[in-house]
Amino acid sequence: MLAIERRTHILSTLEVEKRVLVPELAKKYLVSEETIRRDLEKLENEGLLKKTYGGAVRTENISADPPYKMRVETNKAQKLIIADKIQKLIQSKENIFLDASSTSVHIAKNLKKFAQLTIITNSVEVLVECSAAENINLVSTGGNLRGSSLSLVGNSATHIINQVTADRAIISCKGLDFEKGIMESSL
Repeated sequence: MLAIERRTHILSTLEVEKRVLVPELAKKYLVSEETIRRDLEKLENEGLLKKTYGGAVRTENISADPPYKMRVETNKAQKLIIADKIQKLIQSKENIFLDASSTSVHIAKNLKKFAQLTIITNSVEVLVECSAAENINLVSTGGNLRGSSLSLVGNSATHIINQVTADRAIISCKGLDFEKGIMESSL
């Protein structure tokens, strides 16, 4: 298992159990306790957890956005299922807006199969994924690079989005709650 995959799993465990212990993680991932401590230190430096004696607890900073490389691996199997279902809804010659979510990259991989599409996106990763696909007209929103999400944001991006028309917009969110509704970490 790669270090980034292990850290993603650690974060997933924290979401459910609210705490993790170094010896348990070392045993679970068949690595040394020192390796786990380094993982926890890296995650703490990114603001994703708080190290404690012998382990770590989840931070309550709900605005903390895990790095893109972690998000793309989290719940990957479910994201691939979503991508397959969305592909069945798309038709050639449509204009599709894809947001900068980690799920959108999986969707973009499937959309490269279509004969003719226009993809409008603020996602650097979607731009890279589709850049060599000759059958896709790729429109970038431009804007300021937000490194943590590999997204293009700000007034320039908003201006372009307001100028284009899409047949479909595929937009993810960070969470759903029956009482609070749809939640996102940034506008």
